Amino acid sequence: MDIKDRHPEYSNSRIAKKIGISRARVTQLLNLLKLAPEIQEEILTHDKVFTERLLRPLTRIKDHENQIIVFQKMAQFCRDFSENDGFEP
Repeated sequence: MDIKDRHPEYSNSRIAKKIGISRARVTQLLNLLKLAPEIQEEILTHDKVFTERLLRPLTRIKDHENQIIVFQKMAQFCRDFSENDGFEP
């Protein structure tokens, strides 16, 4: 159950107006709640920096298992990249 299920009276437009941001921005933020719980936990509890922009495409993957697979590949790529200071030897 997501926030929209618990509060159907709140449209993205209404939320946006209430907090002073665009409707599109509200949609982007709420879509992050579609990430698998394991991904959300990883983001919240570790010091690795995964930008919201980097994570947005994952929200389009409906299956959480596939989300996790792609997230793990992204995380490995980021680790490899940072270990090599962004350059291959």
